[in-house]
Amino acid sequence: MIYANSFSQFNEANSTEPEEPSELSWYYGIADCHGLESFIKEPNREVWTEVDFLNSIGVSDISSAKLDDKKAFNGQLNMMQRRCSANMQRHPVIYRALMETDDADMVQDQLASGDYIMGLKIVKANSKEIQLARGTGRNLEKQWSKIPNPDLDPMHG
Repeated sequence: MIYANSFSQFNEANSTEPEEPSELSWYYGIADCHGLESFIKEPNREVWTEVDFLNSIGVSDISSAKLDDKKAFNGQLNMMQRRCSANMQRHPVIYRALMETDDADMVQDQLASGDYIMGLKIVKANSKEIQLARGTGRNLEKQWSKIPNPDLDPMHG
């Protein structure tokens, strides 16, 4: 999967005080005009790289493609691509966001309470970097800038 240029230049620091370093993790999912449809913590890709390196030098006969977490990750991405294709009227985008744990917890809280729009707003405002999946032939950056907005869905009543 190829990603678009990051949107990190649009994220502004909200504080001038020095902050303690926080753990950053990648999250991915589908966002559309109704907010976040999914928000999933990405598996640790470093393990995949190490396994592939060992395979490439002949020390192991296992490649990362055979690892269960990589199979699940690729399966999720394929499902998301199909889901987006089936619901184009909702302006869906597959995103990948680098976030601090506290910010990701805020997003999870919003999703748990059913506020999918606020969840997306937090992702957009608090991510250190955002990447958008390519492959649909659409201007994803333009779609990303339009969402969330339920009025974009012609089937929303």
